[in-house]
Amino acid sequence: MTTIAVIGYGTLLKKGDGASPEVFTTVAAVTSIGGPNLQADDIEVTDMESPSGYKEFISGLKDGGTVDFEINFNPTNTTHVGLLDDQVAGTLRNWKIVFPSSVSNMTFSFAGTVKTFNLNTDPNTQLSASISIKVSGAPALA
Repeated sequence: MTTIAVIGYGTLLKKGDGASPEVFTTVAAVTSIGGPNLQADDIEVTDMESPSGYKEFISGLKDGGTVDFEINFNPTNTTHVGLLDDQVAGTLRNWKIVFPSSVSNMTFSFAGTVKTFNLNTDPNTQLSASISIKVSGAPALA
């Protein structure tokens, strides 16, 4: 049987500029991307007649979670400085995760704000940053 697995190499994270038409710029030197981590609230609906004494739940409001990613940080790179500027300003932007061409250029599109920007330094490795974008609204896979 042939595998359906695809490697992540070539996946891009792109940030929108808010213009019309919107232009998306690739964030430079991304080393990994995680998320969005979709979830829904649990609403307990247990009553006196719930079967076998077990709690019952229904699905509540959904949350797009976060998109967490790592970069090889360069303080002179405009896409990196822009991420820090967006975190300080709390700017809501449109984002895209563009999957490799082997997946027919599918994208995860979402709006979000840069929630955290954590600079990592070590004397024996490259400068890096761990960044988290809080998803606002529903992400879309297309």
